[in-house]
Amino acid sequence: MQVHAEASITINAPREYVFAFTNDVSRFPQTFLGYGPIPGMARVENLNGDETREGTIRNIHNVDGTVLEEHLVTHVAPREMAYEIVSGLRWPFSWLVRGAGGRWTFGDRGHATDVQWRFRFDLTSPLVYPIGYLVGAVLFRKAQERCLQETKRVIEAGIATK
Repeated sequence: MQVHAEASITINAPREYVFAFTNDVSRFPQTFLGYGPIPGMARVENLNGDETREGTIRNIHNVDGTVLEEHLVTHVAPREMAYEIVSGLRWPFSWLVRGAGGRWTFGDRGHATDVQWRFRFDLTSPLVYPIGYLVGAVLFRKAQERCLQETKRVIEAGIATK
């Protein structure tokens, strides 16, 4: 059984720039602030070099001390990237979720970029669905929206100062 969360935004910047920013391990973590029990990101490290590409394995270090291992399964610049979280979930999330993954897509809207972020939680059991829905479809979606708003703010502020 799965729970899905989705958020989208239009950012006033070229698609190539937005894609590059969201894949930049030194800049993107500052925009994922978390929400409620969903921790913010502290930093991201690519385990197989500096280049972000399909097959990259990353460690996501969260502000609560958790470290998620993420595998990039799709990376088509500047259109799409998808990833699977393969380890690092700890209690209480590990009680609810056995796996998760996300997909970002980037589309042109004139001189702006439409960003869509879909996320999937694979629940451990149908019995945890009510709590899984609250955490995934409600709270994580709020974290996604907050992240996209912050990404928009940072990118558009940077573009305006150039």
